[in-house]
Amino acid sequence: NGSYTNETPFKWRQLWATRTLWGIILIRFVSDPVWYFCLFWLPGYLQEESGLSLAQVGMFGWIPFLFADLGAIGTSAWSDKLVRKGYEPLKARKKMLTSVAFISPLCILTPYLGNAGLTLAVFSIVAIACLSWLFTISVVVAETFPVENVASVLGIAAGFGALGAVAFNYFVGQFIGTLGAEKIFIVMAFLHPLAALILKTMVKKEKVKSA
Repeated sequence: NGSYTNETPFKWRQLWATRTLWGIILIRFVSDPVWYFCLFWLPGYLQEESGLSLAQVGMFGWIPFLFADLGAIGTSAWSDKLVRKGYEPLKARKKMLTSVAFISPLCILTPYLGNAGLTLAVFSIVAIACLSWLFTISVVVAETFPVENVASVLGIAAGFGALGAVAFNYFVGQFIGTLGAEKIFIVMAFLHPLAALILKTMVKKEKVKSA
């Protein structure tokens, strides 16, 4: 399964000194906000910008989240297939996540779309990227840290991911009226590619160094 089942675990202070932990923290901090935006702002956006009624939002607003679930299962299966073809597990996860990250910038088109159907289609694609990252980054943690540290790393990362999401959504609420939706979507377009860069440069297998 890729985790270090027989490895000596990091002590708490040692864990915080690893480059990979900070990489995972930064990944969640910059990528989680896009998913939270989909969760909390999509219904209002469909009403205010796409002209859907509340009833229509109820009828169609679930579509991106269904695509997110199915798409994330598909991307996870793809990374598993790469492993079966001979890729090292961590390299397979990185390849899949990097590929998926570059569909997220499609969100930059959202303010210019002419109808709700296209908006839902773009949000569906972006939601696939979001959930693929949320699912698979947990697998990455299991493949980079000793098994006894995995739960701690996941908890730390989730906390920072939520912090990033709260900060970003507060920013959206404060400034979307003055900056406009276009600038918000421009920022969102770069968050998953930034996460992919962090994944490439900061995340590796970690092992306690022998004394």
